[in-house]
Amino acid sequence: MNKSQAAKLERLTITLPIKLITDIEGILAKGTYATATEWIRHAIREQLARDLSPMEALLEREPGVAESLSEAREGRSVQVDLDELLK
Repeated sequence: MNKSQAAKLERLTITLPIKLITDIEGILAKGTYATATEWIRHAIREQLARDLSPMEALLEREPGVAESLSEAREGRSVQVDLDELLK
């Protein structure tokens, strides 16, 4: 992490049950994550992604969808007969 990224960080203190801390330490012992902070950041990112609505997730995954929706809302869309396309 460089200095400009570090300047954007803010500290958050949390209290966890010993069982969760032990579980995290077990994961760290496997070497997948270097620090508990790294693992917690990953876990939070994963949960935030799961909490997105299906539409929000689609818009994040496929940026072109937002443009298509905008075009449709503005009446700049073209109707397509899918039955004809699939013949």
